Amino acid sequence: MGLSAGEIMLIFFVVLLFFGSKSIPDMARTLGKGMREFKKATEDIKREIEESTSDVRKEFNEASSTIQNNVNDFKNKIVENATEIKSELNDVSSAANDQVNEIKENLNKD
Repeated sequence: MGLSAGEIMLIFFVVLLFFGSKSIPDMARTLGKGMREFKKATEDIKREIEESTSDVRKEFNEASSTIQNNVNDFKNKIVENATEIKSELNDVSSAANDQVNEIKENLNKD
């Protein structure tokens, strides 16, 4: 929706006719003040949203960190228990092999 130079001139001429040359600068000042106020209000709203979401982001990061630490602790305990069980199974297996070999030796002697 671009306006050509001719259309802009026509709009300016109509505004000049309706409002007169003396009131146009006042209207421009009022419009500028309104735009500044709107921009300021927009920036204030953005700042408030960022501040409120930063608290939520901080809480989310803390919760995420806590959950990650708990998962890592749980994983480490599982690995530790699995290592202990493997070691115990190796000991039982070794003892069973020793007993089987002892039985074989006794059978071979007889």
